[in-house]
Amino acid sequence: MTWQDYLECELKVGERLAILKKNGMLPTKVGNKLSIELKTIRQWNQAPCLHHGDLRLKNILVTSKGQITAIIDWENCISSIGPGWDTSIALHDLSIDAQWRYLEGYGIPDKKLLELSSAIKFFNLLNYAPVIESIIREKQMTKLDHYRIRLKGVLDLFSL
Repeated sequence: MTWQDYLECELKVGERLAILKKNGMLPTKVGNKLSIELKTIRQWNQAPCLHHGDLRLKNILVTSKGQITAIIDWENCISSIGPGWDTSIALHDLSIDAQWRYLEGYGIPDKKLLELSSAIKFFNLLNYAPVIESIIREKQMTKLDHYRIRLKGVLDLFSL
């Protein structure tokens, strides 16, 4: 499977973007930025690596001194180009300080983080598409409005 096949057949980027756009989850400006970022991501060509798929604190076992002894729950692992996907998932649930600790532990230098930041945001936004579909199926319109506000960046407290 090629990277292009993965993006379309496995990740279903086109479908996910369409779901977000169709349901008004993204302002036009953000939708346009995502389309531009997708063009860049489509050109990635580094070798794939194993991604955990749910790399969060709940799946990491550590000693009392904080040394990692195991990473558990590999049922969602995939082989893909890294580290954008795993990082987008891992950073999602963390406080800003915990995000920095994760990035330091992962070994992503600041320059690389700046290069990856748009891709990380792209993958994070794509992760919402299945949630949005589920909310629509269940006709939870208030919840849909809350997600619409979230995806407009209202809760981004660190930038203007």
